[in-house]
Amino acid sequence: MISAGGTNKSVSDKSEQLIQASKDGNIQSVKNLLSESANVNAKDYQNRTPLMWAAYNGHTEVIKLLLEKNADVNAKTNGG
Repeated sequence: MISAGGTNKSVSDKSEQLIQASKDGNIQSVKNLLSESANVNAKDYQNRTPLMWAAYNGHTEVIKLLLEKNADVNAKTNGG
């Protein structure tokens, strides 16, 4: 599905779901979303990535998985 702005809504939804699953530490959802081509380096409105959220919340298994999938360890938030 493509929205009026030209954005692929299903990709955007998967990115949002990946961010939420990473925040929650839901390893199975993270695995499923990554296998469905969710962007491992998706960013929220503050440019926070799934890796940042997993690290912030101490979800080590999610962190390991995201790193295996080449999550960007040098990504920066809006605040730097």
